[in-house]
Amino acid sequence: MRAILVLTLSIGPLLCQAVGQQLESPNHSESAITKVGHGTLVVAIATPRFIVVATDSRRTYRPGVFDDHSKKLFRVGKRRVLAIAGLADADLNEVPGLTEQTAPLLDEEISEFYKYGANLDDMVWNDPSQLSSHKDNIPYLWWKAVKGPIQTITNIAATFPMEDLSHYRLYGLLAGFKSNGEAKIEHFSVEPIRGVSGSGRPLIGPSEFREQQVTKDHLIFKTMGIAQYANSVLNGELDEDARRAAAKYPAIQKFLRRRAAGSTDRATEQEIVGLCKELIRLTADRNPLVGHDPIQIAVIRPHKNVVFDQVVDQPLFPSQGHFLSAQGSWNPGVVFTPDYPFDQLKSGAVYTFCEISKNRIPIPLGNNYFYGNEFDETTFVYSGGNISFGNNNKCQHCKLILSAGVDDSSIAQVRDYFETIEHQEAADSSHGESKK
Repeated sequence: MRAILVLTLSIGPLLCQAVGQQLESPNHSESAITKVGHGTLVVAIATPRFIVVATDSRRTYRPGVFDDHSKKLFRVGKRRVLAIAGLADADLNEVPGLTEQTAPLLDEEISEFYKYGANLDDMVWNDPSQLSSHKDNIPYLWWKAVKGPIQTITNIAATFPMEDLSHYRLYGLLAGFKSNGEAKIEHFSVEPIRGVSGSGRPLIGPSEFREQQVTKDHLIFKTMGIAQYANSVLNGELDEDARRAAAKYPAIQKFLRRRAAGSTDRATEQEIVGLCKELIRLTADRNPLVGHDPIQIAVIRPHKNVVFDQVVDQPLFPSQGHFLSAQGSWNPGVVFTPDYPFDQLKSGAVYTFCEISKNRIPIPLGNNYFYGNEFDETTFVYSGGNISFGNNNKCQHCKLILSAGVDDSSIAQVRDYFETIEHQEAADSSHGESKK
């Protein structure tokens, strides 16, 4: 089956459909917010003089299978940096590539927003936000724009058996200086939660959480991912094993001496850049889910543009191809009526946990996405295009109509789902002889 890519859908319909749905209440404990599905390490250290944000580049598909080309660090405007963890590292064997466009999607949304929305973003960044009074609501419009695709990913993933959806959380860490001179680190997430649609079918909805730290006079830090060793160095205790492992890292040793002397607030930018790199490499020594190199690292100074450290060493991220239509429709847990006008939906429609029976208007099979649905005496039509039809769809007495000029070879991967396959005549809309 062809790999499915992230869907760039408008978020309005998604947020509207969540209203009135029954969703579980998420646990927003600190342990939950820092749990990342497969692996990564993000470290952000801020002082009144500078902020350093660093992350590894590893995406782990399954134990022992990984690559080090996962983009996790993004420029937001000219003076802020976003690091991500979680969803970008998740993988689903049944739908290869499901999450791999998280990074290019963010790149596209941030770039598009900053063509016209920089002043609006500054209003949100400089607390208190004028756009949101609820502390858990993430007000950045470029982040809101990715919630639709994230919800699509999690609903597709949830149609396959799994213990939980924790691998499909997306975490963000946004860092920069406010207009009043404070250094700010903001931490937020979009987390999938199970619920029930208005039709009584399964539905995965989003929950958001955010928290922030600011400083005008001392060093602060925030980590995401596999942060046990980093947190121990920054503000905890290293056990004897970890202390021996850290002995070969001079920047870590210097920081530990500063901690003992109470002088961490006086650490230089060069010291903190070296410390962040070594914290990632120390963690990679202990855990293969974090990569040694390349390390993505950025430095932010007050009233200055972001500088990416050692640009030549930044990973070259491969192109992920095109995004799917932004005009598609999202259908989670819908029980459709027999007269629903499927032919009026634009290409890129997504169907998850749906129930469709005895429809009078055929459903276009090409360029739409079907996972975890129940079809009974359902009619489809195929006129060409990509087929994304999960092996977890249940079909009883279903029929497929092939448009004129389309041969059986084009539907070889799904033909066994259909009890009847008919060929449409070129001259008119009548059907030819049924074929199994």
